Amino acid sequence: MTIVNAGQYRHRVTIQKRTKTETYQGVTEVWADVETRWARVVIVGTKGEAAFNEVGLPEVKNRIIFRGSVTLAMKDHRFEWKSRTFEMVEPARDPDGLGNETTVAIREVVRGGS
Repeated sequence: MTIVNAGQYRHRVTIQKRTKTETYQGVTEVWADVETRWARVVIVGTKGEAAFNEVGLPEVKNRIIFRGSVTLAMKDHRFEWKSRTFEMVEPARDPDGLGNETTVAIREVVRGGS
């Protein structure tokens, strides 16, 4: 188990959830803020970039590491950080199995994209 100083969680990351509303005009999708949490936003590194490149995800450059346990669904959640939007490229995981951190690989979403 890695002990992490709480001061390392210095980024405020907003978790958003997709909501669908059916109207007379059809189904509307909206991303609503769920909560803002302290997190670390880290670079995946050369080995990480190479691994994501091998599976066809060369745009993955970062990982978000939330303090504590966070339940996230791949297609239903995304993140806002520093006026940028990111989506998950792998299921969120608890690396030590103790609920100390939740980590997820991300890629930036181009504005106007999904």
